[in-house]
Amino acid sequence: MIFKRQRRILGTLVDQAVLRLAEKSKSKRSSTKSIHPSTLVICPRRVYYYLMEEPFELVKDPRGLRILENGTKVHERFQTYFQEAGILLASESSIKNEDLWLSGKIDAIVTMENTKYVVELKSIQSGKFKCLTSPLKAHMEQIQLYMHCTGIHKGIVIYENKDTQETCEFEVNYDPEIANSLINRILTIQDAVKTKQPPARVCKNIEEGKWKFCEYCPSCF
Repeated sequence: MIFKRQRRILGTLVDQAVLRLAEKSKSKRSSTKSIHPSTLVICPRRVYYYLMEEPFELVKDPRGLRILENGTKVHERFQTYFQEAGILLASESSIKNEDLWLSGKIDAIVTMENTKYVVELKSIQSGKFKCLTSPLKAHMEQIQLYMHCTGIHKGIVIYENKDTQETCEFEVNYDPEIANSLINRILTIQDAVKTKQPPARVCKNIEEGKWKFCEYCPSCF
């Protein structure tokens, strides 16, 4: 039997549903503005626009939005695995520091051999997965903030290969120097908000890949 590739019918409907769900999520954004570690480590300017309530455009890329959602599902799976292994202390644990305007959620906190660990879960493409020899810079910074806020000074960054579901992990220790550099970055953002002057742009031009999932691209360029 020979099959012909079907024209997109379900795929089109799914794309439309993804965009509708993203629009609903947009309308549910918290009115309480705070700095999220996952955004801070990527682009302070984006954080500034968010805090200043700059109008933004929904990213109309269904595939990209599905990629982001898959990352969320990775968290849910591994949290279930940790629970079954009997090591999970908390999942999606909230952190908050009012002085730093900081809030976020830790993927998981686990305990092994009477030691607590902050766990950061990431999914990554095969090409990047094969090249990993240490946590990526943004992920290292993110877990450092979590360790700083919780006082848990040991962490593990786990990567899952999106294509093969292979995993690798890196144990990291709290580094006050990295944490302090991030705090200084937050202070710079706070000053920018007070003076209404945005921080320096991270992307050199609009063609860079980073901006594709950024809802503040029109304001930035």
